[in-house]
Amino acid sequence: MKITKEDLINEENIYLTTYYEKASDFRGRLINASISLETRLAEIFAKFNQDESSILTNSELSLSSKTEILSELIAKFYPDVLDLFADILQDVTQVIQLRTIVDHSMVDSSQDFLKNRYSDRIQFIYIREGQPQKMIITDEDFNASMRKVAKLNKAFEQLKMNWNFN
Repeated sequence: MKITKEDLINEENIYLTTYYEKASDFRGRLINASISLETRLAEIFAKFNQDESSILTNSELSLSSKTEILSELIAKFYPDVLDLFADILQDVTQVIQLRTIVDHSMVDSSQDFLKNRYSDRIQFIYIREGQPQKMIITDEDFNASMRKVAKLNKAFEQLKMNWNFN
């Protein structure tokens, strides 16, 4: 059986479609997961300070700023939380950094990357300090991030219970 140019073009289109669907799935699931974290943080802040005009409930605060506030609250009022969830602040920071990159990047569709026909990774291109940067997210990396988000959601629910916010 002879392989035609049309066969190669069709195979390339199938690969590109699959690649972009995977990238869209990664991006969508990560953004949805980080929104759940942000919502849980907002719930904690709202209960922590009942004053509706409080900076803690300001919807214009970035997720990064909210994490810094959480860090201060834990350090000042609830240092024992770090005994229960030692990596909570580091995990939140890592998820935020990943979300920010994925949220503000484009999927690498260069022939240089696509020629490898990877099925287990997506490469994103983003700008940092005026320079293009590349980041590869493998299936394993992505799944580890999703497990981290699940652990953080559980930790935030536990914090709400420990702080009697339910």
